[in-house]
Amino acid sequence: MFQAIKVWALRKSYRFISARGWRGHHSDIHWGGLEIPSPSGPIHGRIYNASAGAEKPLIVYFHGGGWVIGDLQTHHPFCQELARRCDTTVIAIDYRLAPEHPFPAGPDSCLAAIRWIADHIGDFGPSSGRLVIGGDSAGGNLATLCCLELEETLTSRALSLPWPA
Repeated sequence: MFQAIKVWALRKSYRFISARGWRGHHSDIHWGGLEIPSPSGPIHGRIYNASAGAEKPLIVYFHGGGWVIGDLQTHHPFCQELARRCDTTVIAIDYRLAPEHPFPAGPDSCLAAIRWIADHIGDFGPSSGRLVIGGDSAGGNLATLCCLELEETLTSRALSLPWPA
C-alpha cells in the first residue's frame, strides 16, 4: 500500500513540475487521442498533426519518466513543440508503466505499437511513408530497443531508422 501511495505522489509531483516548466507555452498544433490494438489490451497514444509534413517522416515518440512516473500528460507540451518545429506528424505512445506492469510490459507495449503503426503508416496524415523512432530518458531506451528488435523488419519494408542502415 505504501508503494502505491509513493508512486501516486511521484507521478503527481512530476506532472506538476512538467506543467510548471511549460507554463505560458501555447501551441496551435492539432492533436487527438489514439488507441492501438495489441494482444495485451489497447495501447493509448496521442497524434499531433502539423500543417505540412508530406515530405517528412512520421515521428513515434516514447516519453521519459523512469518507466514509472512519466506519461502522455507530462510530455504533451513537448510533443506539440516537436510537431511544430519539425513540421511533421508525431505519435506519442503511452506504454504500460511499472510497478503496476512489471518488465517486459513496457517494451512489449512499445514493440506492439511500432509494429501496428508501421502497418498503418498511411493512415496518419501527411508523411513520406518513413518512420523515426525516438524518446527521452526511459523513452530513449525503449526507442533504442524497438529499433534493435525491429531493424530487419523495418528495413525490409523500406522504412527509415534513425541511423544509416
